[in-house]
Amino acid sequence: MAEPSNDPTLSNPITIVGPHFCAPDLVNLTIITKDISIGKGNFSVKDVDGNTVFEVDGTLSNIHDRRVLLDANGKPLLFMRSKIMTAHERWNVYRGESSDSKELLFSVKKSSMFQLIKTKMNVFLATNTTEEVCDFKIKGNWSDKSCKIYLRKSNDIIAEMHKKHKWFGEDSFTVTVYPNIDSAFIVALIVILNDIEEDKREARMQVANTAGTALVWTFGGGEICTTVNTFCVLSYISIGLGFSGFFFIGFSSLLSGFRVVAFIFNGSRFHL
Repeated sequence: MAEPSNDPTLSNPITIVGPHFCAPDLVNLTIITKDISIGKGNFSVKDVDGNTVFEVDGTLSNIHDRRVLLDANGKPLLFMRSKIMTAHERWNVYRGESSDSKELLFSVKKSSMFQLIKTKMNVFLATNTTEEVCDFKIKGNWSDKSCKIYLRKSNDIIAEMHKKHKWFGEDSFTVTVYPNIDSAFIVALIVILNDIEEDKREARMQVANTAGTALVWTFGGGEICTTVNTFCVLSYISIGLGFSGFFFIGFSSLLSGFRVVAFIFNGSRFHL
């Protein structure tokens, strides 16, 4: 695990949602994924003692691009919404449960349009209207459920997510928030990262199911396909199963035709 930076600027609290979410020490949280039909939403966030500190409500709307972060008492803290048809998949985050532009706190978007395996995102505070330099950046590798969140374009880590594990049979992962960092802000970033990565995973599966052999063979000849690339591995499996199914159907049809011909010539069914 990376060590907190000694940069003196981090000794001052970084408050985005509220000062009471900034602790003087490391904060370890467990984010538990939940079925959208259970409880309040998609995620439950617990502290080291098992107490619920946040909930993420995905039931406000039946579409995938909206989330509400609630505190332990069920009070809405943040409303997260993705902007449709943006090249860099942008999310806007507002205070409370409003999408009024006056309540905008920060925005999150991919640093580049095409990202296959690793994800890099930039975070811009609402006051950063030019967006020439990001206020925070996120680097994630969802294949092992890990990411790090940095202060601006530096190497100063302010939070990191660790490898996924099981929490009483449910999928979960832990997040370490460094001292004087707003934990509600960090949880919101992790939720957005999760949604973006899930969209990427679904897109890869759709490509694997519909793109056909040519695309995968093209990728297989380059650096995109490796033995650890889930997209390509699943694609090769899908293609193999497809060829097997095609061969089985073809063989069955051929066998049926042979039986018909045998019946015509011999006057009885040919038993194989």
